Amino acid sequence: SLEETKELVIKFCSENKEAVSRISFKRMRSKWASCTGKKLLTFNKDLRFLPANLIKYIVFHEITHFKEKKHNAIFWNLISKKFKDYKSKEKDLFIYWFLVQRKIRDENKK
Repeated sequence: SLEETKELVIKFCSENKEAVSRISFKRMRSKWASCTGKKLLTFNKDLRFLPANLIKYIVFHEITHFKEKKHNAIFWNLISKKFKDYKSKEKDLFIYWFLVQRKIRDENKK
């Protein structure tokens, strides 16, 4: 749920001594989430179709961008401290993206 996602943001921010400016939710056409340099987090409303473990990963991934903006070795090292299986999670998210898009498309045809 949206509330559970917000709670995860607060939890991970606290654990990482970070602060978020704003959390928002909207339909996004090409990604699960994004963040800005001003620490504004936006999550795709379609997260609701994902398993909890992937939502946790996405939230942590975005908060990690507060420390490192780019997907470089530093970033992936930070990610791997909490999610050793991050490569598997990235693959799962790629697969889920297409499954969720298909589900939404099929529901819109009804």
